[in-house]
Amino acid sequence: LFSWWEHLRYYQREMKLIKKYLPQLKAVVTFTPEFGRILAKDAKGPINSIYNRDGTDTDSVPPRTCKIREGEEVKLIFLKGSQQEQKWAGLDRLIKSIEAHPDIPIRLYITGNAIDQKERYARPFVTLTGRLPFNELEELIDEVDLGVSNLANYLIHFSETTNLKSRDYYSRGLPFIQSNTMPDVEGTVAANYYLHIPNDATIIDMKKVYDFALRMRSEVDHPKKMHQFAVEQLDWKVTTAELAQEIKSLV
Repeated sequence: LFSWWEHLRYYQREMKLIKKYLPQLKAVVTFTPEFGRILAKDAKGPINSIYNRDGTDTDSVPPRTCKIREGEEVKLIFLKGSQQEQKWAGLDRLIKSIEAHPDIPIRLYITGNAIDQKERYARPFVTLTGRLPFNELEELIDEVDLGVSNLANYLIHFSETTNLKSRDYYSRGLPFIQSNTMPDVEGTVAANYYLHIPNDATIIDMKKVYDFALRMRSEVDHPKKMHQFAVEQLDWKVTTAELAQEIKSLV
């Protein structure tokens, strides 16, 4: 609830500015087509929106060296960012879901400042790594099966996004789970490298997550394929070039 109201506060401020300057605007840049539709509805008038996809720097996010794993335990990693990001990351939802499936062997690694909130996250199946040196973080990413992207986008009333974390996972070659869809990935082969879970507060079916992880293990070349897709479709040079072309078309 708090995260939604915090988001709503910023959104209301943005809408006030958009309505004020709408007669002078040729377009509004949005991060998904869905957001453009929401803006048009709330502004109660036509808005020319430009869909600008988030992009990552694939040169600085190389594909991981995936280590072949044969044990039963599936390893997930959540790369924790800012405190604000965490509110709709859905970590609490994920932990509850793992607890609801005690017979499925899963290990969850949470990096970053989550170690300062042990009372919230500490569980027998959770490893709070703290802030790792870069080389140690790279080694851990090589060893895990899946990444965890946002799992609670329903809190901010979005069903599709192009969040940077998912782009980084593609560039890294790390399959992942998330609750939103990605309009620029759906319908492509690359959509097979992430598992879409329901965008609500329900318990996640961890058996599906487990089976997805095992399937990704069997496709040993997935890091290379995911990174190549990121280079061709998700790199910031590609997405900014698209935005520049859209803006030029307005002149």
